[in-house]
Amino acid sequence: MANKKVEKLIKWIFKKFAVSSEERFIRDFEKENNTYIDAAKQYKYENDNQEELENEYDEKLKIKENSLIRS
Repeated sequence: MANKKVEKLIKWIFKKFAVSSEERFIRDFEKENNTYIDAAKQYKYENDNQEELENEYDEKLKIKENSLIRS
C-alpha cells in the first residue's frame, strides 16, 4: 500500500513540475542508490543478495572503525 502512495506522489511531482519521464527517473534512482522504491522488489533483492550485502556492510564498518582508531 505504501508503495502505491510513493508512486502516486512521484507521478504528482512529475506532473506538477512537467518532468517528462518518471519511469526513467525511477530507474536511474534505483540504479544509482542500489535500492528499489517497490518494497517487494527491495525485499527480494535483499534476500537474494543477503551475503553480499552483509559483506559490504562489514567492510564499511571496518573502514569506519579504522578511521576512528587513527583519530
